[in-house]
Amino acid sequence: MKIKTNHTLLLISLVLLSLSFGPCDESLPVYEEPAKVFSGKIEGSYGLTIAENAMAIFFTITNNFDDTFDGPANLKGSIEIVSLRDPSVRKTFTVGPADIIRSNGYDRRTGKLTIDPKDTIKYMVRWDLIDDNGVDLKTSFFKYVVDPSCEELRCLAFTEDFSLRGNITLFDKTGPVFAGPVVYSFCFASNWVNPRCCPPIITSAPCNFRPPQSLKACFPTYFGPKCL
Repeated sequence: MKIKTNHTLLLISLVLLSLSFGPCDESLPVYEEPAKVFSGKIEGSYGLTIAENAMAIFFTITNNFDDTFDGPANLKGSIEIVSLRDPSVRKTFTVGPADIIRSNGYDRRTGKLTIDPKDTIKYMVRWDLIDDNGVDLKTSFFKYVVDPSCEELRCLAFTEDFSLRGNITLFDKTGPVFAGPVVYSFCFASNWVNPRCCPPIITSAPCNFRPPQSLKACFPTYFGPKCL
């Protein structure tokens, strides 16, 4: 009797279980993890002003998740710049909270970060064009020609392509956010020159000044502002 009762219960359980799964040709939906909780973007920019003549690198992280992240933050990582023409020319930055230039939810006093859905946090580093080996690219790497619009005051370097990449960890539990590699084409000018003396250089314009060029070679030794 006990055996029969157990057998009956087993049959009922199997029937109920099969009904709960629905028709045989249907399958349960596959669970998918969010592709990327955070995404990273890295880009280069050239700052040529009376106060600076340097490359800037921006690293932006976006929260792609539907929830807000809130807690003690790590906010550390690295950014690497490598010449494609000569990979021995490279610069590595260790970045941290001091390099943050925009964040709506970072409290520098407590080290706590709150980042809402679609919100961003942005880092910036400036490169003075001296690499990890102490080589000054302005005097030992770039090749120049005379700027025909400013012959006596400015030299133009041929375009150099650099690979940019980096990683930053916002929270220890979420791991590092990677960006790159991306190629940044850089056209360096030897000097900022007062616009009343020479036409200004628009550094946001596409950069593709490559050899061969018929212009006269140039050998700058001074890289500060001119015609003040």
